Amino acid sequence: MDNMKDKELITIGKFNRLLDAYSVASKIESEGIECFLPDEKFTKVADNNFIEISQIRLQVRKEDLTDALRILNHKPFEAYDDVPIESDL
Repeated sequence: MDNMKDKELITIGKFNRLLDAYSVASKIESEGIECFLPDEKFTKVADNNFIEISQIRLQVRKEDLTDALRILNHKPFEAYDDVPIESDL
């Protein structure tokens, strides 16, 4: 995370729940892209009403933006629309 301080960070998502932010960050990091939740520590001590207004930002390095957005927008089952379901057989 120290090397992220020297890089330009771009916000690619905002979440109302820390768990949702963790889930997306985990998926992006599993693909080898570092990400950062700058509001993470604050949200652990903040009032829930404030979190809903402010949101939790998910950020990546500028050079990882395209790959991170590809992962963020990926719909895993979209490619299988043409596979027949059991009732079609």
